[in-house]
Amino acid sequence: MNNEHALALAQHSLEHAGMAPPEDAQVRAERFLREAADSRQVWGLSDGAGWASSGDEASPTVPLWSQHHEAEAALPNFPDFAVAALDLDTLVLDVLPALAQFGCWVGANLTPELGGLEFDPEEMRDALKDNRDG
Repeated sequence: MNNEHALALAQHSLEHAGMAPPEDAQVRAERFLREAADSRQVWGLSDGAGWASSGDEASPTVPLWSQHHEAEAALPNFPDFAVAALDLDTLVLDVLPALAQFGCWVGANLTPELGGLEFDPEEMRDALKDNRDG
């Protein structure tokens, strides 16, 4: 799956839910895919036992960022969490499949207010593999 297709599906999921993404959400999501592939890591918020999530309990969103300072900016939403690095191979091979199994979404470079595009974990895995391999 190419990045444009994955971004279109993420955009569609937000529109279907009646939510308009922030104006630069697509740019931030594209940057997430590119920077994650380049740096081979992403940043999330962890409490030592798991990853922070937001949204509906039935289909929560796990926010991830391509830059440490962007993850840090979201910490006020998760007072018991800290910024934690996640290497790309672990994300692609372990974390994203587990999130898919549990019905979670993945937020890509969300704003400090947690606005932005949400990906199906399998779509994100495919887009990251395309960036990593290409």
